[in-house]
Amino acid sequence: RAKQVYDKIFSEKQYVNKAAQKEIVAMIKRTLKGTEGSFCPLNRPASQVESDYVNTRPVGSLFDPRDDMYAALGKFNLRMAVSGYVKWKCAFVTSVGVYVRDSYDFVGNQSLGYWNSRTKYAGGNFLKGDKVTNESFREHASKTGRGADFLVYSDIKITTLQTAEKVVLSP
Repeated sequence: RAKQVYDKIFSEKQYVNKAAQKEIVAMIKRTLKGTEGSFCPLNRPASQVESDYVNTRPVGSLFDPRDDMYAALGKFNLRMAVSGYVKWKCAFVTSVGVYVRDSYDFVGNQSLGYWNSRTKYAGGNFLKGDKVTNESFREHASKTGRGADFLVYSDIKITTLQTAEKVVLSP
């Protein structure tokens, strides 16, 4: 399911669609010193690129199979950041970075499947583990003082475009 969303990001060029173009213009105005030059290096941790992402796509639903991905992330977002250069009042996007951003907030009544720490099982079979829910985490946090809400980022998968995508910065 993540690969389908990832492939659609590139097949539909969602990193330079109308919504992304507005974000690219705002990001360049906010970060570029001067009127020309490079913008948004993607060789930084995703948590540092986060303030410059230009588009996002959700992955997953409550109806997904209870597999390893669901146990680890549940529903999450793929975020897009772009890198390139500005010249002649145009941005030229030369690379696209895609990364996972997920918030572990443990609110609501969400089942996280069945887990067994002894066998390292996480899945949907109630015979193989104990039921784990958001409430389980809240109880754990309350008892131990650990396990509070937090954000998780993956590494950034950087794709260099064969042809730069042009974004006009001003009319």
